[in-house]
Amino acid sequence: MDKNWKTYALGVPAVAALLAAVPVAPSGSAAPAAANRTTAPACDAGGLSVATSYWEQDSGQNMLIKATNTTGKGCTLYHYPYLYFSGSTLPVPPFGAAPKALATIRPHESAYAGVHLFRAGENTANAVNRFGIGYQGRVLGSDREVAPVDVRAPEGGADVGPYPAVTRWNLDRRAVEDIVFRSGDN
Repeated sequence: MDKNWKTYALGVPAVAALLAAVPVAPSGSAAPAAANRTTAPACDAGGLSVATSYWEQDSGQNMLIKATNTTGKGCTLYHYPYLYFSGSTLPVPPFGAAPKALATIRPHESAYAGVHLFRAGENTANAVNRFGIGYQGRVLGSDREVAPVDVRAPEGGADVGPYPAVTRWNLDRRAVEDIVFRSGDN
């Protein structure tokens, strides 16, 4: 029996060392890149074209942000966009689960984020025609000090309630729609 105990005792540190050397993402994080996509540098405002719109079936409570890579090289939109409405100094918080893959966009491809502007019955006295958007680097919460880019709200402006929230970037528009319309988190 002593031999077996020593074998197990020596095996535990070896297994622990092996596991520590293997990169493992926390549950629900967006660590692995999508198949056939390599991790590219972070996108920046100069290489993106941003458009906003409402969903046809929606009453203006939610907005879609579409960011298109206008450069000749791929880039990655990390985490979620920093959104600033009406001179706010704090960005809108995220909601919904992180996508299973990074939003690495090739030239002329797009990624999407959904914005929950207000809930039924909320005061929406804060109507905006423009808002600020910023982009994060690889590290969550990074690059907040970079000045946001001015973006036009959808036609007619956007009514913003007291608790807006934004999804994480995603290559799949339908996945964003699932989070915005069915998550229950917004």
